[in-house]
Amino acid sequence: RPILLGALFRAIGTPNVPMLAIPEVKRAYGSLDMGDWCRWYGGVQLQFPEGFPIRTVLPLRVSIVEPQVVPMLYEAAWIHRHNIGDESVLRQVLTEAGFNADRLVQAASAQHIKDELKANTDLAEKEGACGVPTFQVDDSDELIWGQDNLNVVSDMLAEASNVGARAFNPVHQATGKRALLGGWFQ
Repeated sequence: RPILLGALFRAIGTPNVPMLAIPEVKRAYGSLDMGDWCRWYGGVQLQFPEGFPIRTVLPLRVSIVEPQVVPMLYEAAWIHRHNIGDESVLRQVLTEAGFNADRLVQAASAQHIKDELKANTDLAEKEGACGVPTFQVDDSDELIWGQDNLNVVSDMLAEASNVGARAFNPVHQATGKRALLGGWFQ
């Protein structure tokens, strides 16, 4: 479920860009750790988008209208450094990926889409999310935060199915139980 991360941060008292509010030594380690994860995920060339932090309200609404845009929007922002918060850039990225940008942007302005994004954000706060990605397995009350905890999600899927732990896969092979990947994400 897409959420407004900045709104969640404001609601729980976290700075808009937490990395800028921590000591330099911890920030440097965080950058090293991020690089390690990028290599672990197959050499992803993560780069911060132009104008970071970017305003993601419209891209998030578009992702509610058409969930298939999510991987492409992540790549546009975090690999190609496009400021998808700029409507003209967003339209160009959508069009180049084969989507009908006019239709998606227009549909994203519908009140029920705006309401859904707000409701998702409110639910994330109510459930205790502290950032993204946050994962929740099936009906568990437990939230798992961070890509570095995917092994915990995998173990929860295995435990729920009484099958031994497996390497992370969002759909557990033995049971078909599904992890709500990015249960809340931005």
